[in-house]
Amino acid sequence: MTGPIVVGVDGTETASHAAATAAELAGALGVTLHVICAYDKNRVAEREANKIRATAPDLVSRAAQGSPGDALVEVARSVSASIIVVGNKRVQGISRVLGSVASDVAQHAPCDVHIVKTS
Repeated sequence: MTGPIVVGVDGTETASHAAATAAELAGALGVTLHVICAYDKNRVAEREANKIRATAPDLVSRAAQGSPGDALVEVARSVSASIIVVGNKRVQGISRVLGSVASDVAQHAPCDVHIVKTS
């Protein structure tokens, strides 16, 4: 695993937990971490990046267009990511049938997907 890591954030505590895990992985592997938020503005991604910058000093934060799952997959493709990290926020219950960001990413990712247990 030598490519960058991509993690999605949305301002929630569960996404923050996933980002912290992604930072630990990126720091341990010595790879770039891309912190992505699927909103029009970069503030959420930058705020999260500032929290984890000490753990993963090689870090890029930005907003990406599209649904969260599509945005993460697209960024992963564009940077040749080795792994996408997402939280398990809605992977339980009825959402498991209807879909969630984690299951959407897992179905379409061009690389490995790490689903962080955040609950």
